[in-house]
Amino acid sequence: MRDQSRNFEMVISWGDELIHVLDDRKGFDVLVQTLEQLRAIPFSCDEDFKEIHESLQG
Repeated sequence: MRDQSRNFEMVISWGDELIHVLDDRKGFDVLVQTLEQLRAIPFSCDEDFKEIHESLQG
């Protein structure tokens, strides 16, 4: 029961922090920029893989 109470407190804490980030325009912009960068990672990895694969094929 104690673990559930602690988990609930952590969720509330994270929720409060998220609300502060979303309320702050600069924080929101940083969050959006980070998400855009995260979406670009798979594309970059695919391009690197393709380039390496082609170089190994000769």
